[in-house]
Amino acid sequence: MLNPSWEFIPFIYDLQHMEKPGEADSLGTLQGPPKLPGAAALLSVTYLLEPLVRLLVAQGVTYTALAAALKAVFVNVAIKQAPAGKKMTDSQISISTAVHRKDVRRLRQEAKSRAALMKEPVSLVAAVFTRWTTDPAWSDASGPRPLKRHGDDSFESLVKELSTDVHSRTVCDEFMRLGLLDADADTVRLRFDFLVPREDQDQMLRYMAGSLHDHAAAAVANVLRDGAPSLEQSVFSDAIPSNAVPAIEALAREAWRVVMQKAVPELIRQEAAGQAGIAGMPATPATSLSRVRIGMFFYAEKNQGVARDAPART
Repeated sequence: MLNPSWEFIPFIYDLQHMEKPGEADSLGTLQGPPKLPGAAALLSVTYLLEPLVRLLVAQGVTYTALAAALKAVFVNVAIKQAPAGKKMTDSQISISTAVHRKDVRRLRQEAKSRAALMKEPVSLVAAVFTRWTTDPAWSDASGPRPLKRHGDDSFESLVKELSTDVHSRTVCDEFMRLGLLDADADTVRLRFDFLVPREDQDQMLRYMAGSLHDHAAAAVANVLRDGAPSLEQSVFSDAIPSNAVPAIEALAREAWRVVMQKAVPELIRQEAAGQAGIAGMPATPATSLSRVRIGMFFYAEKNQGVARDAPART
């Protein structure tokens, strides 16, 4: 009989156990930040790429196309890692990345347009959805309330809280296109608890890229000890009966609802405080603003029929 196995994955480096700068850690590493073995890092990254390559194959993207695109990634990272105030030359980037110098020159010229394509603007639909599902004025303990289309305390007034530039009918039509609303002549109701625009694959891809990028960035920063440890934790088990998975997923979704209800109002308050003319406060300079993402995920799959090693006994 298999013994249940579960694991809590904490910060890569716990605050209470980080050595002081310059000291060796408990494994006897040399002074200064540790160097990751290249083979181990490559193995970890290739494992991480498996679900992403699954997406590429499903979309008809070949290895050759990915390999060409990775050149731009290497060049972009090399540019970002340059010391403050110092501009790396094409030759320096070529040496550090092994990307040919002629490719480096071309890719540097294309960098701004690539960044613009991947910029993730907050859509009005997403803003309305978030306000509807987290603000007590528009939701209760059972979730987002059904709303009248027009009038006081309606979908129209909800949209106007966020924008007066777009008519509520246009926003309602977009919700319907994305399959997020049930509607009759007078009332609209959210169909899902979470914004999953399955009818708009481009938008789903942008959401996926932004979320996975920031999750990976937090994990990598922890491994490289780049600044204070980021919150990047998970709980893992490989001995859960398959018929119990839906109940655990429901638990995770409810936990996320609690996080959303607490986090979103504070994010809204902080955004408002940084804007000009709010409560007489001066505007926060753009250079003093930060991008923040709070996330949570759930994933389950059946084990592949490989028996786990028996636990060690003493």
